[in-house]
Amino acid sequence: MTMGNIRGKLTRNLDIRIVSLILAVTLWLYASTERYYKLTFRCPVEVRNIPQGFSLARCLPPVICDIDARGKDLIAFQLKKPLVVIDAENRQVKKLKIRLSPDHMILPFNLKARSVHYVDGEMEINLDRQAEKQVNIRLDMVGDPADGFVLSDNVGSEPGTALLKGPARQLEMLDFVYSAPIRVDGLSKPAMIRTALLLPDSCLFSVRPESVNVFLQFEKSGERVFKNVPLTVINRSRDYLVSFAPGTIDLVLSGPRNILDAAKSSDLKIFLDLSGMPPGAHQMQATIELPDKLVLIAASPRDFEVNIR
Repeated sequence: MTMGNIRGKLTRNLDIRIVSLILAVTLWLYASTERYYKLTFRCPVEVRNIPQGFSLARCLPPVICDIDARGKDLIAFQLKKPLVVIDAENRQVKKLKIRLSPDHMILPFNLKARSVHYVDGEMEINLDRQAEKQVNIRLDMVGDPADGFVLSDNVGSEPGTALLKGPARQLEMLDFVYSAPIRVDGLSKPAMIRTALLLPDSCLFSVRPESVNVFLQFEKSGERVFKNVPLTVINRSRDYLVSFAPGTIDLVLSGPRNILDAAKSSDLKIFLDLSGMPPGAHQMQATIELPDKLVLIAASPRDFEVNIR
């Protein structure tokens, strides 16, 4: 049998074979998706009609439930999760215990389920008095400006505060909200950007405004050498004599040019902490505390000989 004859047999009625295969697969899919299956879902919970003046005191975890439905419907539930809805209307108490039933389940796309079973059929809902509080806005700066530049102290937002609304007890512990991360990588020129404010917990709190304008400004940075900055000791025992050498340190600092130029040696806190140190000879490194915006580049010496006797 020649290759042409073999090829002819393989390709004969090819269109009919393809159509038959498609029909077979379609019938199999239809039969499979029409069958009933049981799957476990983690369903989000939504509390509606919370009485005026009240708020959720804590976020509600997802409800674990077994749903028995047709295969094609369960596929749709993977795309959009079923929702457990609890109506808190006319509940003027701070703690509710709800016995969950299939009526609390809202299925997406108006689909139906043969049965719904909750792993834990009872849910506790805590309410708290709703309160408002004016809080500061903290800007979350991410990255480093262009070489030779640093962020200016004049960076700020408009407005500089926001009205945070949520459960009173938790609100008492909050004094600020953060902005979404603001990237300043490689920037050196003034800029104005719009950024969102981040909620402490999106299911409990709301904030106004939801976003603010942030005005970015940059300053040229520089370096400066501070020679012979004196050291001090802290937490020394009165029962011992203490000596250390050398008595000064040289520092190289970087930062905004105006802050560097105005800084004095007395603004730099360099000390040896003797807390818990026993008598004897010790090799120690000094603790270096610098004014805000200044960064340590180098220090000499790094180690000091300390004698406690």
